[in-house]
Amino acid sequence: MVAALDNSIKSANAPALFTQTHFVDSHTLAGGRLHDERAASIDTSYTPSECVDVLIVGTGPAGMMAAASLSRLSIPFRAIDRRAEAIPAGQADGLQPRTLEVLQQLGLAHEILERGCQMHQVSFWNPRKDGKGIERTSRARDVVTGARYQHEVTIHQGIIERLFHEDIVSRRGGVGVERETDFISYSIHEGEEYPVRVTISKKGVESVVKCKYLLGTDGARSSVRAAMGISLEGEHTDYIWGVMDGICRTTFPDIRFRCAIHSDAGSIMVIPRERTPRGVLTRLYTQMAVAPPTSGGEGVEKDSKEEAKRRRGEVTQEKVVEQAKRVLAPYEFEWESVDWYAAYQIGQRAAPRFQKDGKVFIAGDACHTHSPKAGQGMNVSMMDTFNWAWKVGLVLKGLAKEEVLETYEEERRQIARELIEFDTKFSSMFSGKIGEDSGLTHEQFLEVFAKGNGFTSGCGIQYASSILVRPDAAGVIDAEAKEAVVPGKRLFNTRLVRVVDANPRDIHDEMPVNGTFRLLILGGTFITSSTRPALDALGAYLPTPSSPLVRYSGLVEPLFVHAHKDRHEIEVVDYPETIRDWEWGLFHDDTGAAHETWGVNMKKGALVVVRPDGVVGCVAELEDVKTVEEYLGGILV
Repeated sequence: MVAALDNSIKSANAPALFTQTHFVDSHTLAGGRLHDERAASIDTSYTPSECVDVLIVGTGPAGMMAAASLSRLSIPFRAIDRRAEAIPAGQADGLQPRTLEVLQQLGLAHEILERGCQMHQVSFWNPRKDGKGIERTSRARDVVTGARYQHEVTIHQGIIERLFHEDIVSRRGGVGVERETDFISYSIHEGEEYPVRVTISKKGVESVVKCKYLLGTDGARSSVRAAMGISLEGEHTDYIWGVMDGICRTTFPDIRFRCAIHSDAGSIMVIPRERTPRGVLTRLYTQMAVAPPTSGGEGVEKDSKEEAKRRRGEVTQEKVVEQAKRVLAPYEFEWESVDWYAAYQIGQRAAPRFQKDGKVFIAGDACHTHSPKAGQGMNVSMMDTFNWAWKVGLVLKGLAKEEVLETYEEERRQIARELIEFDTKFSSMFSGKIGEDSGLTHEQFLEVFAKGNGFTSGCGIQYASSILVRPDAAGVIDAEAKEAVVPGKRLFNTRLVRVVDANPRDIHDEMPVNGTFRLLILGGTFITSSTRPALDALGAYLPTPSSPLVRYSGLVEPLFVHAHKDRHEIEVVDYPETIRDWEWGLFHDDTGAAHETWGVNMKKGALVVVRPDGVVGCVAELEDVKTVEEYLGGILV
């Protein structure tokens, strides 16, 4: 259960309107939509190659994450998009804590953290018992699971795409996205060096691209998925919602907070957004009352596309504005300007397969769709391609076995299933009414919100056992620890002190995205405990030919962490000879908090292998190098 932070009730008679027109920065506004001059200044003209390792179709956040990751591995690729420019307004806007961690490791988080709106708390509003509007019933932390960033960030999708694009262009000598280019079809030609032939069209002129792998990140109406002969499976509900971005004036006191609002008139989710030249943006998701499908029945309906379009068409911008006023009553609310508006029908669908022939893959909205209520769309989509890119990169370089690519579908379909299960329950509860007569209580809603936080933050997901995830059968780690290093879960970030210069460092910052596995040697209190003999033996083993540091030279990077109480009592000569040579990879766990948080016994230590995507692959006792050899041997060549 989420603990309430503030149960006070604000008066509906606020003395002044909230105004959102005070902030001006270096960005400009064009055509009534947020526009970033830097995005328009990027030169993407170049002569593309007919043959390329990877062709990415669709350069929204999912496609751009794939491109940014591949560029760090020096993988030749082309990225095409039918759009003439990046998203100018609307669309996705929320970044979850795990996504922020990844962006930080990519070196792309600074502007997002500085410029975006950080959501640290969420307010819950429900109907007043006297029937006179709504009242705040509680506030809670927005992120209740362990994370480096204890908040979400909202920022315009176009800014995120621009940051990715600038990064890609800078790493590829001016080569960026090929715009106004459509995917037409593909065919497989086994035995050829570039077995996937893709027909594309740029402004009506067709050409053929030959590639080794094709990735479709081209949205819910994916042309790549259609060419694969795969359809999304699932259903949508009767619920119709309108969503609007703009500048508002209101007496509603929590307009700067993320809010879940239930009223007798319907429901609203308030999402505070970033500041623009005209003021602060706000997004409202507003539940609309629309006649049920003409096919009749209750609950989930399988509308035809025409029927669904007709029902959404009944929801106009004007109706959404009026409905928002009814839900927020008795507070005053007016839109000063609207940047973006859309109507959508809640649905949860997923593709039965995420790949075909081991050469063609889909990710993001191309293989799963759901409601935006839990703020997952852009995040899960980017994590799809973050999972995929390092795998295909290592396979293309001849460093990993092709079986590694099979784990993309295994791992990300599992997440898609969990997402749809959670979203179905959460969106249904959000669209319902809270009260004694509805069967849904505020406490039940809070409980679902809290239990789902580990998943929605992205920090609590766990991949199943596979060649990339070896369970801790020996019980090396205390699985009940706060943020245990459990195989299949991402390594929890913790702060350590670098020995060579006493520099406090986040462990995630020592693991940039570059396709490298990390061998984390947790030595505990190695000077005064029984870990010393094991560390001496490990130091003797690591330079030998069977050691992963030698066998996979440059692909496995060692990091050593010890928890001796006073680091000043330890000299460089106290470290085992091989380990002392890792000057910039030696860290001190000052208080033992990292060992404790990770569930590692300081008197025994542990070996932890972390995958290139930051996920723990396997754990072993300090002397159990055989487990590490077997794990990496099943993946790398």
